[in-house]
Amino acid sequence: MAISKRFGRILTVGLLALILVLLLLAGFNQAEPYKALAVGEPENGTVNGVRTYTFYPETALSVTSTTTSYSSSPRYDTSVSPQQDMTRVRMWNEADVFVTVDLGTATTITVTAQHSADGSDWADAFYSYKSDTLAQTTTILTSTGVTTATSTTSNSTSLEEQEYQMVFTADGTDYMRLPIAGEYLRFSMEYSGTVTPTIDVTLRNN
Repeated sequence: MAISKRFGRILTVGLLALILVLLLLAGFNQAEPYKALAVGEPENGTVNGVRTYTFYPETALSVTSTTTSYSSSPRYDTSVSPQQDMTRVRMWNEADVFVTVDLGTATTITVTAQHSADGSDWADAFYSYKSDTLAQTTTILTSTGVTTATSTTSNSTSLEEQEYQMVFTADGTDYMRLPIAGEYLRFSMEYSGTVTPTIDVTLRNN
């Protein structure tokens, strides 16, 4: 009888453990599958704030020679009270910048993001990347038909800079993802002739 009772207890504990494992597996199977992220995408579930502003409303610009115009800063959001300066982006960490352009008589327009720490002094937004120069081999054919190989360079890596900007040579819409630096954000627009740009910015907190 003692052995029978002991066997019964072991069987009961085993069954309970099996039921628990099955319940856990069922819960995992119902969880949302992991989704692969595109380059620059925030991790799943980390976006806790999104707001879209028009930094430069659809406005025609016209000059006879190449010049640079700027989106205004400060620029106030009149949909809230008290009004907030939408260009003061220190509470955000990322921006999706959408630019729509109607070139008119212009042949090109270059739109560049700019950051500022004080809303007065501005610097072009840029990122750094490494540029590799690979070893090269030159083959020389001499007058006697003898081939000589000469190594010209060795591997080297230099740090390059690239501005966050968009260049338009035709009508259209484009976008770029921009990390926030400093406290303020605006845009420079270099162009000639007549052009109508529109700049919208979706700010995100991840």
